[in-house]
Amino acid sequence: MEHDLTIPTLTALYLDALATEGKSPRTISAYHESLSIYIATAKAEGLPLQADQLVPADVYRYIAAIRRRGVCDATQHRRHREMKSFFSWLKRMELVRENPFQKVPLIRLEQKIVQPFSPEQLAVMLAAYDETTRLGQGTGRSSSSSSTPG
Repeated sequence: MEHDLTIPTLTALYLDALATEGKSPRTISAYHESLSIYIATAKAEGLPLQADQLVPADVYRYIAAIRRRGVCDATQHRRHREMKSFFSWLKRMELVRENPFQKVPLIRLEQKIVQPFSPEQLAVMLAAYDETTRLGQGTGRSSSSSSTPG
């Protein structure tokens, strides 16, 4: 039996598989968005819509096209990562032989360094802690909590 290996058709199958596997609606929506963007970009840029015809050079052309739109590095990274996951699934399902997105490195993202709390911030947090309550938060101790459980 011949399979329709067009990315639009496979997208519908993939989204059904994600739902069946218990992925969250937000995750499914994110993948749908990324796959829809690939399809629109492929049509505009002349990239293959047959999943088994995509090669790494096409992946570079796709990433360059979304980069030209001015999206941030994190968005480029996400689009690439989600397409890579889609093609990994296609390969597991034996619908394609290779994952062209696997062969193209993800864009490097700047690491965000979370600053530690200052001694003053720690003092404020510790002063707010109330050992007499289950959550460590007193009721009515601060001026900001004006509601009383009723």
